[in-house]
Amino acid sequence: MAFILSEATAQNIAELVPSPKLDEVYESVNRWQICFPVISKKSYTDRVQILENCKSAASQLPKKASIIEIDLADTKEADFN
Repeated sequence: MAFILSEATAQNIAELVPSPKLDEVYESVNRWQICFPVISKKSYTDRVQILENCKSAASQLPKKASIIEIDLADTKEADFN
């Protein structure tokens, strides 16, 4: 993303910084690692089963995979996209 000087406000620049979990996804992808982002809420009843399925799938892969859980209720992840 690039800005001309008049658009390079502090807010526009700050908005370029990824959320903590999106940063983890980027790190995983940059290492050429398989990544399973799981977007849910702690209250979702199927959350645990989905995470277990991802762990099971990851154990069957030849390369190490990362499982990154993104909690929709986490305000730091509100802009995850």
